[in-house]
Amino acid sequence: MKNMKKMLLILLLLLVVCGCKKKLKCPEGYNEENNKCVKEVERFEGEISYICDDNTIPDGENCIREIIVPAEEVVGCKEGLVEENGNCVGTLKEAATDAYKCSSGKYNSSTGKCDVVTYVSKATKTCKEENDIALDNGKCAAAHPGAHSYGEPGEVDPATECCCGDTFRNGWCYSLPNGNYDATITCPTDSKYTSGDKGKACYKESTIDATPYKKCNSGYTLNGNECTKTVKEKASKVYKCEADYTLNDKNCEKTEIEEARKEYNCPDNYEKEGNYCIKRDIRDME
Repeated sequence: MKNMKKMLLILLLLLVVCGCKKKLKCPEGYNEENNKCVKEVERFEGEISYICDDNTIPDGENCIREIIVPAEEVVGCKEGLVEENGNCVGTLKEAATDAYKCSSGKYNSSTGKCDVVTYVSKATKTCKEENDIALDNGKCAAAHPGAHSYGEPGEVDPATECCCGDTFRNGWCYSLPNGNYDATITCPTDSKYTSGDKGKACYKESTIDATPYKKCNSGYTLNGNECTKTVKEKASKVYKCEADYTLNDKNCEKTEIEEARKEYNCPDNYEKEGNYCIKRDIRDME
């Protein structure tokens, strides 16, 4: 009986102790994860980068793979020709190239037009002094009084020579052909003094549309939009490539394009989950 009372007292004490122990929990807005309180405070999609293998070239969202292998050297004919009795015969074809021509003037590749320079007239050249003369080079030669030679007494004749290399003209001496100052040059409206097919004069500048046409390389004949050439030549060593390769000198080249691998990057202190960067606040349970 005494032992029974003692056991009941112990059980009662255990119940009291267990009932008084505080149960730990997380603050509002936090979730319990592995005995910790966790709350997501920020989420955004990571910055995308595109990853390519080492043997490819990155190009935006793609990876470019350049494959170059030696061409096969064989005795035969160029593409487009067939072998007959040791000769290569047939018609070679290539696309005609676009070109432009002008009915007059010169073609200007930067504007796609024909620049036309049309002669208008000679320019009017004016000098400051009345007796000065305008030269073809747009300069004015200054006049100096002409020298005189004397004949018999009482007779005075104008000289036909000037000193110092000057030229005698109309009773005046000039330093020709080099003038000593610029002449005033004027041209009719809408024209200007420039060089043209008639030398320095007044020309009017204008543009006209160029005429497009197709052009072939030397030895080829234009046939619509194609250039053709009939060939008969001895078979020789040529280089061949598989169908999906392009021959370039002695190599076969092919370009392959594949999508780059996407990778999402997150700043430090962020966790990456799939495409997203997440920051969490982690606390102990209280």
